[in-house]
Amino acid sequence: MQYPFIAYLPFLVVYLLLIFMGHSDQMHGDEGRYVMFATNLLDGFYSPKDNFNLWNGPGYPIFLMPFLALGLPLIGITLANGFLYYFSVILLFKTVQKITNTTFAAIIGFCWAAYFVAYQELPAILSEPLTIFIIAAIIYLLTKLKEEKSYKYTILLGIAIGYLVLTKIIFGYVLLALWALFLILQIITSIRSYRQGMPCLYEGTPQLLISLSIALLCIAPYLLYTYSLTGKVFYLGNSGGMSLYWMSTPHPGEFGDWNNKDFDANCFSALQPCNASQFAKNHKENFDYIYQFEGVERDEKFKEVAIKNIKTYPTKYIKNCIANQGRLWFGFPYSYLYQRDSTLIRILPNMLLLSIFLLTLVLWVFNLKHIPIEIHFLLLFLLLYLFLSTLVSAFPRNLYVIVPVILFLFAYVAHRSIKINWSFDQSS
Repeated sequence: MQYPFIAYLPFLVVYLLLIFMGHSDQMHGDEGRYVMFATNLLDGFYSPKDNFNLWNGPGYPIFLMPFLALGLPLIGITLANGFLYYFSVILLFKTVQKITNTTFAAIIGFCWAAYFVAYQELPAILSEPLTIFIIAAIIYLLTKLKEEKSYKYTILLGIAIGYLVLTKIIFGYVLLALWALFLILQIITSIRSYRQGMPCLYEGTPQLLISLSIALLCIAPYLLYTYSLTGKVFYLGNSGGMSLYWMSTPHPGEFGDWNNKDFDANCFSALQPCNASQFAKNHKENFDYIYQFEGVERDEKFKEVAIKNIKTYPTKYIKNCIANQGRLWFGFPYSYLYQRDSTLIRILPNMLLLSIFLLTLVLWVFNLKHIPIEIHFLLLFLLLYLFLSTLVSAFPRNLYVIVPVILFLFAYVAHRSIKINWSFDQSS
């Protein structure tokens, strides 16, 4: 495929049409919060001055700032989502092309372009399309770094990872874990090389450690800002406590899915009866107590109650974690909620996706010694993200932002491990 921008152009048309049909100038859910934070940044601050709020990082609000500063209509932001998804397809194609061949890269690019499960947030002012583009860029920069070992790509990779953390704060903990792991690996291999006069175990470790260190430097201004507000080190946001609370629910019939303080997160559809009263029966007392506190103290109280639940009912928490994987991959189960036909839409593509993910893990385990450090890095990046997403309440959209990584890793190991003969042997 010589001209991928042209080859995948029909998908861009589809994305833009979906955005035009689905866009509304009335903001819903998280949209208003992102716009509020972007407006705050234009005014010279981030957390509202009269109401502590660090619910999400500043990455997506920074992206929104030019749109708001220029007074562009809201549909301009959502149209940008279509281009972000389109460019993520191009980046994934070009990246896979480097490690396999053009035909296989075109197939992988088509699979990602046609992954309709991820279309849901395109018409909305949400951070997922930007996150998808950043992750596709990280994969591309990682392969360029493997090719050239250039400091340009070392720096760009670090900046991309840092911006990803600011956009989705859960990746901050992935970053911290990877940095600690690669620091230990670098120390061990350096000692081994010095004592035995042998080459380092993994050649690319120093560059990746530098990239991770640059990512930490990129998020340092935000961490200094949150420290000035909270007095806490490496404090990325105050949304984790509430999410962990819902994940720790010990009550039968509840599966750890997130809800809001009014318990009516699922009460805005005519197809579903409002289940707020069922949640309130089990959680109103806790919420009345926790909402006596403000800001970071409220976040801490949520965590205290959650940890108490986990210690008291560890088996139920494990069951909730398993249910969380069901929500990530297939969009169910949800507490006190009727079955939805939208669940069926996810089953086929995500069943295939889960199958190739598991196959990738098997092939990775059997070929550990023959896989370069950059691929190990990317797989650890994926596994750490999925593990952390399992521990707190997750939505299906938390999975599909990482799908480009799954497809890339599958392309890498499959191209080197699986041989397919499309024609029959004439002698049989």
